[in-house]
Amino acid sequence: MTQSIRIHSAKEYAEAVGPHLAHGTERADDIPKRLLGVACTSCDKRFQISIPEFKGTGDLDAYQAAIEPFKGAEGKKSEA
Repeated sequence: MTQSIRIHSAKEYAEAVGPHLAHGTERADDIPKRLLGVACTSCDKRFQISIPEFKGTGDLDAYQAAIEPFKGAEGKKSEA
């Protein structure tokens, strides 16, 4: 069963998603509930944040600054 983890700030969202970029990931948005999301298919975890919280806690600037240290991992995705 997939573990759903609800995040409440753009920075925390990036810090939660970042380590999973080297794994298999997929979008896990819930549009009717206005949630942005990423799921790690190898760890069976789903990270979601509401659009208003994302925008209200730093939006793209905070997200991009926090995700930057993990950027190199994106190109090293494993098939596991």
